[in-house]
Amino acid sequence: MNAFVTLLVFGASLAAGGGISGTVHDADGGALPGARVFLEAGLVGPVQETRADANGAFQFSGLAPELYSLFAIAPRQAFGGRSVNLSIDESVPNAEIRLSAAGTISGRVVNFENAPVAGAQITRVLLMDQNVGIPLTKLAPLGFDVPVTDQNGKFSIGDLPRGQKVALKIAHSMYAQEGAAGLVVGGNTPDIVLYQGILLTGNVLTDGEREPVANALVEITRTQPIRETTTTRSGPDGSFVIRLKPGGYDCFASGEEFRGTTRQPVFISGESPVQNVDVFVASA
Repeated sequence: MNAFVTLLVFGASLAAGGGISGTVHDADGGALPGARVFLEAGLVGPVQETRADANGAFQFSGLAPELYSLFAIAPRQAFGGRSVNLSIDESVPNAEIRLSAAGTISGRVVNFENAPVAGAQITRVLLMDQNVGIPLTKLAPLGFDVPVTDQNGKFSIGDLPRGQKVALKIAHSMYAQEGAAGLVVGGNTPDIVLYQGILLTGNVLTDGEREPVANALVEITRTQPIRETTTTRSGPDGSFVIRLKPGGYDCFASGEEFRGTTRQPVFISGESPVQNVDVFVASA
């Protein structure tokens, strides 16, 4: 095979991509036809949806190498799923998702002065026993409600596996993102405290000309355990604003036509109420 043919074959292989297929069952092993099955490409990637057929079978194809969250839901069943790590052109043919009885977790969000916080969103739930995240904000366009705290700071999240442990991500424009782990669905939930944090202002710029880049996805990852990631997007002028707790972070920006040249470190000291960072990108 000459080099040109080899290149064509390799290109076709990349275009084909990998695949994930499997079945959705209830706790007793019965098929769940019509179950809604979702696939999230990484923490900041899009969500795809398909439906299980009459035998509970589903399939996703044309997938790039990535760590995926694969999860499903069906009437009278809770969210359930698993993580799947695909390499180039890999196929996973027997990915079973087993769902269980649905329960609810309720709680209250307060600030550092113990006052209730209204309007806080529960953006993501991690099913800790299954090691899969449910991106609630990404599911909103697909007909799901994003849980929001009421005037008393109270929230309630249904469709979670009863008796299992979960972790929550809570976001509010006036506070730093907060996480709460080890909560039991159906159990007592302690108050979740939000802190004002430090205002981080930034700009996404091209690496050479220092031109502003609009609508860039900015990932800000805490470098100390637990390595939480917060995301935002740059505005028309390339700027972004976010609140963070003190600590070390890495900033990275990406888009359809560009990608970060490096992970920009920033340390939020807490000595100043506002800090600034520039994040650079180049053509992908």
